[in-house]
Amino acid sequence: MADPLLVAMVEKRARSDARAHRDNAALQVRDGLALLRSAEVGDGYLFDRARKIFSDASRMAPEWAYPWFGMALAESGKGAWLARNPANLGTRVGYGSYQAAVKLLQSTLRIEPGFTPALLRLYTLSNVLRDSVLSSQILGAHRVAIANGNPDSEVLVNLGRLERAVGDLDSASAAF
Repeated sequence: MADPLLVAMVEKRARSDARAHRDNAALQVRDGLALLRSAEVGDGYLFDRARKIFSDASRMAPEWAYPWFGMALAESGKGAWLARNPANLGTRVGYGSYQAAVKLLQSTLRIEPGFTPALLRLYTLSNVLRDSVLSSQILGAHRVAIANGNPDSEVLVNLGRLERAVGDLDSASAAF
């Protein structure tokens, strides 16, 4: 959905529902997702507001992975938005937000080790950051997810790539 008017209508409805039920973490997450989409379509400053809403939801339901994942999406979206803006000068613009997103994704995976969207986003961010220490941590997260029965083919391909990158070709072959 890329129509800004339609996105604004969805955001308004989600915000209304979330305000009417401030103690409902699921409605807060929905409100945060609507804000994320609005930030992606136009106003990048909404990433911070979305992160705040997800943070509130994570306090309501700390054992639920979705608010943590939402905070990570907000941070990685903010990082991409900052990096895209030519007015932001520097060589690593947005990387602070990317690193915050990685920490939030790791928190998400501590709550739910096989959470596929978090694993996929974590792998993508590791490629953006090009951090070898992070790659080894991500390898461990992928191994745990597979050991816990995550059958997702994209996770398996990423595991194979990570295993190959550290030189364990037998494990890479098994994952592929």
